[in-house]
Amino acid sequence: MTAWKPSPSAQAEVHPTSPATPEPPLPVSNVQDWQPDPWLSAKKEDIKNEEPPLQEAHRESKPDKISPHDNHKARGLYWDEPQPSSRCLAFGTREYTARLWNVPFYAKWVEACEHTEVMIHGIIVPKPSSCESKWPFGGVIGHWIINFGEDDCLARWGKVTDKGCVEPGSKLRRFQSRLWGIKKGEDWMTLCKTAPASIHGISTLKPTTCEDQGLWGVYGVWDLEDGSC
Repeated sequence: MTAWKPSPSAQAEVHPTSPATPEPPLPVSNVQDWQPDPWLSAKKEDIKNEEPPLQEAHRESKPDKISPHDNHKARGLYWDEPQPSSRCLAFGTREYTARLWNVPFYAKWVEACEHTEVMIHGIIVPKPSSCESKWPFGGVIGHWIINFGEDDCLARWGKVTDKGCVEPGSKLRRFQSRLWGIKKGEDWMTLCKTAPASIHGISTLKPTTCEDQGLWGVYGVWDLEDGSC
């Protein structure tokens, strides 16, 4: 029996199978050489800064505490035009009074008075010196002691007279001056005791004492140190 052999045409059609060509391996990155994208890092930091902590966000959401002054102002409380006293209270000082309006009937009248500002002589005074409740129908009255802009209360000293040493060895020299500008009905003693003066270049807030000399007027007396006495 003759062994089988493929025909030349069959041999031409048969192609030997080529071994599979392996695919090139994927490049392996060096983990140690990897660096994050600078733009992404910066963006992440910006987002972190823009988001407030939960505690801070909660705190900011709380309503602001309203002060009594703002609360009373919001209610529309207002004063009458402050009225000056007819007499000076002290040197350069006068008392003013006014009634507070638009206070609810069952409100705390004195507290409302104490936290309501007023304008006197073009200057805002934050609160009265004292408050007087005349509940239920008299309202609440504010009192202000104003020591600015009161030119009519500026009594003045006359000529200063040197009265000599108080006594030998006292080391005190006495000066005297009459106080002018006191109006009828005013408290001359209070005005004298609160009137400043300059005695031979020495500034004093008030006299050592005051004397009423009747028809001759009210005099201030200063006992100032003098080593020659």
